[in-house]
Amino acid sequence: MAAPLRSCHIAALLLVMPASAALAAESERGVSSPFVIGLAGGAAYGLTVSAVSHPFDTIKARLQAGDAPFRGGARALYAGVGPATAASVLFRTITFVAYEAVTDAFRTHGVLEGAPLVVAFIGGAVGGILRGCAETPAELIKTRQQLGLPWSPSSLFLGLQSTCVRNAWVVGFYWVLYEASKPAR
Repeated sequence: MAAPLRSCHIAALLLVMPASAALAAESERGVSSPFVIGLAGGAAYGLTVSAVSHPFDTIKARLQAGDAPFRGGARALYAGVGPATAASVLFRTITFVAYEAVTDAFRTHGVLEGAPLVVAFIGGAVGGILRGCAETPAELIKTRQQLGLPWSPSSLFLGLQSTCVRNAWVVGFYWVLYEASKPAR
């Protein structure tokens, strides 16, 4: 097995196995916490996104660098998939866990009972903001390294406000559409 694919499998096991074990344990008790639901959903989503999009991201990066996009064959398209998978899972898990926690808290306390789409937007927006707090420094470091530019700890949160605002709206509306589509499923 190729080294990049092996690291992807290891990342998958480390991130999904604890979530699936926790889900199974809670399922036996007939209870599922928002944390476990969010963890399992976010991990599955992050792994899927990484597995599908990483080759395209590699091709894009090679084209932007003026390199041959398919150099090294299909296996080479997964070069660096381990860290990308870990970041993908982290960013999506943060979003899912926050959404589940916020919407569960609203349901538990009877807040906005007659406005489930507003609750969905707020839960998604909180998840998007928290994702932005983790995503901003990671993206800054990645971009600076891709361009060969230095970075310092004091620059890690440049762009935080715009990233959080963007994520709040995008993720908030994502969950609104998800919840609004439930009757059609």
